[in-house]
Amino acid sequence: MKKLVFIIDDDDDVRDVMSYALELEGYNVRSFSDPLMALSELGQLSQEKMPGLILVDYHMPQMNGVNFVELVFSHHADTIGKIPMAICSAQEDLNSITKFPRDVIHLMKPLELEHFVKTVDEHCR
Repeated sequence: MKKLVFIIDDDDDVRDVMSYALELEGYNVRSFSDPLMALSELGQLSQEKMPGLILVDYHMPQMNGVNFVELVFSHHADTIGKIPMAICSAQEDLNSITKFPRDVIHLMKPLELEHFVKTVDEHCR
């Protein structure tokens, strides 16, 4: 079994497709519709059980993906902030929205599944 991946997206269908694609590749997946629920669960995990990658949608009603990543970097930099993160968005240039303290992967929507899985393989620690 490959590493754990967290998926945070308010769209049930998107979460299901992403989860299914990664599970077929041997990943263990936890998916969330609410970024604060994901953050709560991350806060309860030991360092050894942390996911290898966090995928977060850009547009969500509770908190957008950029705000989620900024919150993690500002309040959990030494723990959750060390996990590679990817923002999934149709937005062309996320760097025009914000500057992160370290690299954040940008996955363009709509996702092309082969590229999506390859990107997860490359960046999941």
